[in-house]
Formats: sequence, C-alpha cells, structure tokens
Amino acid sequence: MLLIAVIDVWVWLIIILLYLSDCLSMAEDPVDDFRSSLADLTFNSKPLINMLTMLAEENAQYAESIVRVIEEHIRQVKS
Repeated sequence: MLLIAVIDVWVWLIIILLYLSDCLSMAEDPVDDFRSSLADLTFNSKPLINMLTMLAEENAQYAESIVRVIEEHIRQVKS
C-alpha cells in the first residue's frame, strides 16, 4: 500500500513538472503544447488526462485544432 502511495506521489510530481514546463513555454503554439503532452500519455493515467483536460479548457479558442490533434493521436495509436 505504501509503495502505491509513493508511486502515486511521483506520478503527480511528474505531471506537475510537465504542466509547469508547458506553462513556461506558453510563447509556443498551445496546440503544439497539447500535442506534446498528449504524446506523453502512454498508459491510462488519470493525472495526465486531467492535465490534458485543463490544457484544453485553458485553450478553448483552439478547440477545433485540439480535437484534430486528439483524432490524429487516436489514429496513430490504433495502427
């Protein structure tokens, strides 16, 4: 049980660091930031999915492009 808690803390720290690095690179294209963060989603990670949701909500003006990025990602993962 303790090992799971430690792993969970590390996952959250990694997610926070990824999010902060995305925030620091806001001068870049928000759609590219979303694409980069989505590429990090290699397993079912609720914290990372939550972070991606926050990124999408913060950049709602790019919703169409973000949806296309998600669709591209799904196509790539399927093959």
